[in-house]
Amino acid sequence: MSLTEFDHKACARVRSYLDSYLSGELLVETNHDIQRHLAECRNCAGEVEARARMTNLLRRVTTQETAPAALRERIWERIRASQPAAVFPLSRGSMMLAT
Repeated sequence: MSLTEFDHKACARVRSYLDSYLSGELLVETNHDIQRHLAECRNCAGEVEARARMTNLLRRVTTQETAPAALRERIWERIRASQPAAVFPLSRGSMMLAT
């Protein structure tokens, strides 16, 4: 793509979908549109590569660390206190099993 053909609107639209694209949340048609654009646009292809690297890095880092039990319990208490009772009808143990 030459600079005269550079379509800022198309790039902005594609970039708004990149996180969903990387996590596989898009419809097949939208996914194909994104892939076609990435094949033609080096800037957007570079952006998706950078986001993929960052996502993988964050995933690796966050799976290596766990919060202390006391901190997790305080967080759960604050979440429960801030929500109506009907939102958390299950026990904490049931919620942990679901995750």
